[in-house]
Amino acid sequence: MDGMVGVGVVGIVALAAALRLSELWRRRENEATALQARITGALLHDPVLRPLPVTAVVQPGFWPCSRLTVVLVGEAPDDDLHARARALMARHLRTRRCRYQDRVVVAMPMAEESPLSLAA
Repeated sequence: MDGMVGVGVVGIVALAAALRLSELWRRRENEATALQARITGALLHDPVLRPLPVTAVVQPGFWPCSRLTVVLVGEAPDDDLHARARALMARHLRTRRCRYQDRVVVAMPMAEESPLSLAA
């Protein structure tokens, strides 16, 4: 009988630990979603960056105590706009303990060919 009580106590402790980890993980997901919305909103409120296809993706780590990973993705036509997007994101991450990855591609716009060059 004492063995069954011990197994029951261990089961209850394991269940409580699993519920606590689940709650912490859910809280981290909410924190990541809120940070992503804030950074994306800031990118959209900047009149120079608004037309660019640049956004931030925030991913929580697997463990509740791990840092958030913030990935800046998209395409910028020149280095100045790329630096502006990085600086804007850095302002939002100043007080947070996050990992940052920059995956913005700087793609120079191709010059439009004139109709005369196509006819030749």
